[in-house]
Amino acid sequence: MTSWEKENLNLMEIETTIPILGKAGICSPIGKKARGEQGPGFISDHKRILAQVDVQWLEKYMANGQMPPSFEAAGPRERVYFDPSKLRCALVTCGGLCPGLNNIIRSVVMELYYGYGVDAIYGIRYGCAAL
Repeated sequence: MTSWEKENLNLMEIETTIPILGKAGICSPIGKKARGEQGPGFISDHKRILAQVDVQWLEKYMANGQMPPSFEAAGPRERVYFDPSKLRCALVTCGGLCPGLNNIIRSVVMELYYGYGVDAIYGIRYGCAAL
């Protein structure tokens, strides 16, 4: 095994596919709301982001005729699996010092409430310690 293979072994063996719960049959409510002039900008389920962008790493996969490990792109989908009008969402954090966490929590809550119409959003007091 070459030194390059040893350094990249953990990335070469990771499973990056996300299981599908079922057919996403509900139209996303964010398509019905004004989201700026560019619209909602839905992401295709087939869009992938490379796990590594090192050229040597990519050449190795291409030489073997393999698809390099990649992750599903995040972002809004045109159709969703869960009905947002029936959802109850909870946010749990682990505590500790995490700069920017309040901004992330606020963004998630605002998108759930104003973008998807979810009005049952909970925070778990004391984070994972409460579970």
